[in-house]
Amino acid sequence: MPRTRRIVRGKLAAQTVSNGLIASARNLTMRSGAPTKPKKIKASEWHPRAWVAYDLIEVYHYGVQWVGNTMSRAELYVAEDGKKTTNEDAIDCLNRFYGGPNQHGEFLRQAGIHMTVAGDGYIFGEGAMSRDPEGDDVDWMVIAALKVKNTASGGYKIEGEEVDETHSLVIRFWRPHPISPDEPDSPTRPLLPVLFQLNRLTQYTDAQLSARITNNGIMLFPSSMAFPKPVETPEGQTAEQAGLMAWMQEFAKTMGAAIEDPSSAAARVPSALMGEAEDLKEVRLLELWSALDEHAPDMREEAIRRVALGLDMPPEALLGMSEANHWGAWQIDDSLIKSHAEPLLDLLTQALTTDYLRIMLEEQYGWDYEDTLRFTIEADTSAMRLRPNRSREAIELWDRGELNGAALRRETGFDETDGMDEKEKTQWLLYKLAGGSPSPGLVARAARELGIDVDGLEEVEAVEGDDGARGERPLPRSLEKHPKEDPPERPAAALLAVAEAATFHALGRAGNRMKSSGAKITGIPEGVPAVERYQYAQLNRDQLNFVLTDAWSLLDHLTLPDGVDRGKFETALDNYARMLITQREPFDRVVLGRYLTMALRGEAA
Repeated sequence: MPRTRRIVRGKLAAQTVSNGLIASARNLTMRSGAPTKPKKIKASEWHPRAWVAYDLIEVYHYGVQWVGNTMSRAELYVAEDGKKTTNEDAIDCLNRFYGGPNQHGEFLRQAGIHMTVAGDGYIFGEGAMSRDPEGDDVDWMVIAALKVKNTASGGYKIEGEEVDETHSLVIRFWRPHPISPDEPDSPTRPLLPVLFQLNRLTQYTDAQLSARITNNGIMLFPSSMAFPKPVETPEGQTAEQAGLMAWMQEFAKTMGAAIEDPSSAAARVPSALMGEAEDLKEVRLLELWSALDEHAPDMREEAIRRVALGLDMPPEALLGMSEANHWGAWQIDDSLIKSHAEPLLDLLTQALTTDYLRIMLEEQYGWDYEDTLRFTIEADTSAMRLRPNRSREAIELWDRGELNGAALRRETGFDETDGMDEKEKTQWLLYKLAGGSPSPGLVARAARELGIDVDGLEEVEAVEGDDGARGERPLPRSLEKHPKEDPPERPAAALLAVAEAATFHALGRAGNRMKSSGAKITGIPEGVPAVERYQYAQLNRDQLNFVLTDAWSLLDHLTLPDGVDRGKFETALDNYARMLITQREPFDRVVLGRYLTMALRGEAA
């Protein structure tokens, strides 16, 4: 069958991928068929500033590295018609790329960094076209766009060295700008003013720390103040100036001794300065702090926040997840993959598909071009995901025949090597039959297979119920105590309403007792409702016990839902009320619900 020439060789190859991004890639060195003029490389003027920011600004550097490290956890594979292929040529072609599967993660990390900083980069494989079966003689790297230039002869050079287009591979990948698709775009580009503002704030703080006159200030003495005159007056100074300088030197010497040896007398005895009373009133320190000094930390925090919002990553990853629980962290991680990592991975895999896999299969493996169109390079992100614990659900679905063993092992943290072989599975089935079958006949047969003496056991048929049904099997005992990672259940609305009424009643009684002489509590403004008086008083333990005496008597007249323990319920309310009073916090229905949930589950509040 004659081979069909590829018509888009050495030109812009742009295709729309599933997420709507335009995946742009261009193979610069492999051009077959009619000669094409090499594309002129035009460096983006903002790229040098972007890489300077990457090298200088620590929070930005961390964010960029975080994106790259996250992408490195994806796994590249070849798909055929949308499914993972077993085609040996296609798999071998991918395995030759960038040193093999063990190095694919490093490629994705580097590509993620370049796409975040510059939105542009080059894949360089020196010797990639030599058809080395092992690929040992190929040097792969991802190169910054500003390192690649045109040569006078129409070729390309990387860091000053001309590329051997016969044996090497150079592929450009970039995120196209919406207005000029041939120009790169990246999240860093609009952040450059913010990044350098952040850098200037850091430099300003560093200058403040280094400037002696700014930090220490200037001591002002009135000219009428007289200091002891030294025996000799240095040339160029008056006697008064020499006296002041001598006193300052002695003062600095005393302070230095105190710093060097904190146990010395100099560290404890104050320095003396004698002068007229009016003169001493005029001695003062002139501080040279500016208004920016006070606001610089807030400005820096705001700049960091803007950087976090502008990068292709969840802002919490840069600002911290201290407020996020297990489920919140999972949602942030899932958001990273769906909204940030997967679009970048789609762009890179589309570039590798069009300008590496299909070209290599055609040129090096002798494939027809139409056949290569069925194959794509894809990225598996399952290793990137921090999923919630679904082992309990997996066991239940497997027990009901809705999940296979491979999925069960995956969700419970095991791999395929942990599965039973056929012999082990047969043995397990026999044990199950011998130990739990409702049919004595099957029990006897399984026992004989296991080598157990069953001479006294008769084979009888299984006895069914009158309706012919055996009934539904109970939930396996192991699942009853299996750990759950679900969010805590909220207390029922009726129970929460009872708790709210009882708490307001207790706070009202406590407020009334605060006004009694026995409480000995003062400072509560007039006109404050009894239920809010606790917010204006600081109580000790005895006073707290006094005001909450008999505070929960209303519970005797309220009906609790069935199954609610009165003792635990009252303890939860009392703990919540004591927290409100000691911390002078306003009533919060949500927090009250949490106290109830923890107490009724037997946890500590």
